[in-house]
This record gives sequence, C-alpha cells and structure tokens, in this order.
Amino acid sequence: MSPKRTMRPQVEMMDSRVLLSGLHPLQRKFVDLTGPLMRHDAWSAPKSTGRSAYVYNFQGSGGLAAMGAVQTSGSVTDTVRAGAHSYRGNLTLANTQGSVKITIRADSYKITGGTGAFKGATGLGGVAFGTRSNGELAGLALNADM
Repeated sequence: MSPKRTMRPQVEMMDSRVLLSGLHPLQRKFVDLTGPLMRHDAWSAPKSTGRSAYVYNFQGSGGLAAMGAVQTSGSVTDTVRAGAHSYRGNLTLANTQGSVKITIRADSYKITGGTGAFKGATGLGGVAFGTRSNGELAGLALNADM
C-alpha cells in the first residue's frame, strides 16, 4: 500500500482594492411630488383602444412641491368597467433642473427614475383624477406619501 497524502486548505492573500474616486454610489432621495397636473388640450378626445379602454396623450403642465413648475409628457389609459374608471400610465415630469418618471396604477403613483437634480429620486403616493362632465380626463393631482 502507498502512503496517503493529506492536503490542507490554504488561504491566499489578495491585493487591496480601492474604489475609484470618480465613481459615487447612487444616493436615493425622496422627492415630494404633491401638486396638480393639467392636460394642455383637455378638450381633445382620447384614442379608443377597445370597447372600454381609452388612451390619453398627457401633454401638460403643473406645479409640484419639490420640483416647482413642470412640463408633463406621457400617456394615461382609462379602462371603464361597469361605469368605474381605472387609470394606468407613465408620465415624465420635467423642468430646467431635471426630470422625474412616474408610473400610475389605479389611484397611486411610484417614482421610477430621475435625471439631473432628481437623479436617484424615490417616492410614491396617491393620485386623484379630474374629469370633465362626460367622464374624460382633464388632469390629475398627486399627493406624496411622507
């Protein structure tokens, strides 16, 4: 019989690593979006995408707590079932300092991104929808959850 060899695990030393000074971790920051947003062309009819779904081109403006005056762009889809409206969509809110992107689902919104001064933006809150007498969307109001 041959003798058994035993190997013991060893730890090798690694070089130290230094974070490059040009890279900064993304800082997440809450952005209060409380305020109203109005469609510029609130009298234009939405595009029908079926019996009970309507897509609104949401080009407009408003004033929001943390951002001040903003321009809005994006679309909002209104699905009507048994007379009840359910909204969802994506909007970009922009001013000279940067922009914030939000996703709307039913009666709430969530910030999904930001640029410029709003890079790393986070937040969510409620949405109230303003409609004309015929039920068409005229604008909306955001209310941030603090």
